[in-house]
Amino acid sequence: MGNTFTLLLLLLLLISQNCARYDAGAGYMALLLAGGSSGSDSGFIGCVTARASQFSSWGRRRSLTIQNATRAETFTNFPTLVVLDSTRVDYAQTQNSGQDLRFVDNDGSTTLSHQIETWNETGSSYVWVNIPQVEASTNADCIWMYYGNATAADGQNATSVWSSEFSGVYHFNSAVTDSTSNAANGTINGTVSNVAGKLSGGQSFAAGFVQTPINSPRTAANITLSLWFRTNTTVSLRHLMWEGRSGQNGWGNPGDPTSHEMHLSQGYFSGPVLNALNFFYGYEDPGQASALTAAGSFTDTASWHYLTGVVRNAATAPAVELYLDGALVANGNGTLTGRTSWDTNLRIGTDGNGAGSARAYNGSADEVRVETAARSASWIGAQYASQNDAGFLSFSSEQ
Repeated sequence: MGNTFTLLLLLLLLISQNCARYDAGAGYMALLLAGGSSGSDSGFIGCVTARASQFSSWGRRRSLTIQNATRAETFTNFPTLVVLDSTRVDYAQTQNSGQDLRFVDNDGSTTLSHQIETWNETGSSYVWVNIPQVEASTNADCIWMYYGNATAADGQNATSVWSSEFSGVYHFNSAVTDSTSNAANGTINGTVSNVAGKLSGGQSFAAGFVQTPINSPRTAANITLSLWFRTNTTVSLRHLMWEGRSGQNGWGNPGDPTSHEMHLSQGYFSGPVLNALNFFYGYEDPGQASALTAAGSFTDTASWHYLTGVVRNAATAPAVELYLDGALVANGNGTLTGRTSWDTNLRIGTDGNGAGSARAYNGSADEVRVETAARSASWIGAQYASQNDAGFLSFSSEQ
């Protein structure tokens, strides 16, 4: 009898620490991970259903469930795109510029930072939300979206959407301003003009470029560059993003360490090889051992694509990766090369020769980002799904 009682006590203790729990007072069913709690960012998986007390005067809300079951990685400070239209929000219940829009974490109480890129009550609206923690391997996490308060002040906290790893975020929606707290606003040189983008507005490049004040890749141990692009041609060498030494036009100079540069490009120099994409980090063309390069074939001029280049361990054991539409295309490594000769900050749409470069980009671009972090394959895949509005979020009916 004593052994049975002891076993029963142990079983009850195990259940209390690692089990599904229903809390009638909070009104939720949740799974608490070992050592976790029901607070935000603590390993809690689920969706509190009780209304957030600070938004008791908001008349409408919806839950947005995060679809991350296929990714075995937990993301922190994850900027998520929320695309709204008349099927996902009742514009008749919102203020005319979305001032009353609010987002709450899955704990039911923590207000999340958001930025409205575009508010369009006759079409699609684009809103960025910082989710502090997206749990791995589950579709159970959620956030809440509140609206329906005609007198609420604008609730945006735009710069807080972008954590310190982001050196610059350019939505390219009728401007080349930076959305981070760095205020790393770009300057247009040559012919760059507004155009319909992948996400709301974009910029069209024709013998022009955007000069940014960003120089963080010059010293960062890890780097991620990304953007959406739709090119007008694939049969010439073109640079989408570049940083290096003034006068350089891509792929360095053999035997000259001072010609070191970094760029996301179409085509690559050896050959040259056209109808391709390339991420280069080094000072000799891709046929040389000192270059870190990753390349893959590409011929599409009709559609938008999401391109990402990653440099890992730049100061010690550098390696590069190239991703297209969230999937790894190629990777490479090479001899450690320095960046001390870089004297030109990051440019979008050209190289060290500026607007007059024969390798200036010819096409459109949108949502350009520079980060001092080496993002993982799971993060990049999730960003693609989020930015492509491809099932990363599912919307409940209005409550």
